[in-house]
Amino acid sequence: MTLDEKAFRRKLNGLLRTIPGGGGRSVIPPRALKGKLYEIWVAIEIMDQLHKLEGYVPTMRRGTRLVLRNKGGGISMAYTSFKLTHPTETDLELWTDIEFVAMSHTQLGYNYPPAPAFYHELDLVIVEAGTTGRPRHDEIVLAVECKNTSTFEKRMAREALGLRRELSLLVAASTRFQQWPYHDVHAEPASALLVYADDPAVTNFNGPGLLYGIHFAHLAAP
Repeated sequence: MTLDEKAFRRKLNGLLRTIPGGGGRSVIPPRALKGKLYEIWVAIEIMDQLHKLEGYVPTMRRGTRLVLRNKGGGISMAYTSFKLTHPTETDLELWTDIEFVAMSHTQLGYNYPPAPAFYHELDLVIVEAGTTGRPRHDEIVLAVECKNTSTFEKRMAREALGLRRELSLLVAASTRFQQWPYHDVHAEPASALLVYADDPAVTNFNGPGLLYGIHFAHLAAP
């Protein structure tokens, strides 16, 4: 039996408070629905994996609005984010609901600001610390889509394949990470792309995902 929104929010707040800087007022947007709560659930899972397997230490950085971003746009210090510190690598940042500038804008050689058609929103994104505004496709270290659904549909896998193409080309490369989520990827720039879903059937798409550097992962909502 899954938790209702009130209990889910309470559980997330408890987990967020265990992250350095996470004490005090809740950073979950007051009107966040269960889909948004699931994004935060996935963000906590990702930070936990990067901490245990890659050595990154998360800390919460509260923005002036004191909440995580709940609507797509650029990176802004007005919103709360998570800094990921590593003993030998440069720092990273995890943000929620960020639009990036697609590779097609660069490949077409446009030197003027991109039109909205060239923006694509990601549920979660990891970039180098200090990145601002809408990051370019080659500034994405790790991109994540979250599907809080009991039925993961094939169209959702197609969406992920489209995102992969707007992030990178099909060539051999290596990501920033050594073990998790993966080191070798057929993508340049070498970003990692993860799709999390509440439905176990999401893992059925790891065949094509393996070729294009997309990891389809099941993470049940509590």
